[in-house]
Amino acid sequence: MRTLALATNDQFHIGVSDYWLKRYDAGEGFARGDAWSLGLIRLADNQWIVHSAGEPVIEWREKISKWLQPLNIVTFGYSQEAKSYLPTESLLTEGGYEVLDSNVARANTPAPYAAGIENAVRESILRQLAFIRAKPG
Repeated sequence: MRTLALATNDQFHIGVSDYWLKRYDAGEGFARGDAWSLGLIRLADNQWIVHSAGEPVIEWREKISKWLQPLNIVTFGYSQEAKSYLPTESLLTEGGYEVLDSNVARANTPAPYAAGIENAVRESILRQLAFIRAKPG
């Protein structure tokens, strides 16, 4: 990142690479995962909110609707801290801003998200649904 940033005089990536190189040189290293706030709220029997930190790309709406059908859902992004974009798995291979550039300055790691992200989101939402439905009232 730093080599390319210096070659192109990209001040943003020079600053980001300085940040990460100091942590690497200090032995702090990088996180192997990233906590991402994602939640499910029941408003009524068939009215639900799915909320997410940062900016989930629009493709999540269709996926989550399918996983939770026949429930009526509303999705909200930027409901917690705004970390970066949350790309779907199919976008990971495309690269681009949502996958690479928006993620280099995240608090835990400069790396893009890894394969398996959709399954992690799906499992989290379905776990939350089961928990909410198991509660009386």
